[in-house]
Amino acid sequence: MWEPLAPPSRDARPALRTAADALVETLSALARRQHEHRERTVARLGAVVDSGLLPSELRDMTVYYRAKAQRDLGRSEDPRHGTQLVADGGGRLAPAPRRGLAHLARLAGDFPMALRTAGTLGWAGRHHCVLGDV
Repeated sequence: MWEPLAPPSRDARPALRTAADALVETLSALARRQHEHRERTVARLGAVVDSGLLPSELRDMTVYYRAKAQRDLGRSEDPRHGTQLVADGGGRLAPAPRRGLAHLARLAGDFPMALRTAGTLGWAGRHHCVLGDV
């Protein structure tokens, strides 16, 4: 089985001075997210978001993956806020966070909200799949 190589983990947080530094840290955190505790992924991606160095589309990607890691940690409000932020942005990544909002509502037991959200997804948002999950 082939496994992609990820850069070695760093104990100290890197100094994020440029957009390139922020991009490298984002890609490194995403590459290592399956090999590190989600709390570390949240911290690394949070530092990138807080730096404000990335352009909006890359920032959306970072916010979205941080929200996914927060969801994996069992948090409820943090991932919903991050996911909503990216979904409201309407960028290329928006369909995935909209689906994520339906799943977060379902996990929270808010089935009316999950159904309403699923109804807004359309074909590109795989509404049939989400409705099947609800």
